[in-house]
Amino acid sequence: MPTNPPEKPDVLSEEFAQDPHKYYKIMRDHYPVLHDIETNAVCA
Repeated sequence: MPTNPPEKPDVLSEEFAQDPHKYYKIMRDHYPVLHDIETNAVCA
């Protein structure tokens, strides 16, 4: 049975600013951002 991903962290919040490391795995696994060096494009 599929599960819903965790809520996307608010990177502008005070909580994120105080300890961003606890959100990195969530961001990597569920909300990746890819950067194409050749075209300098960012894809979310």
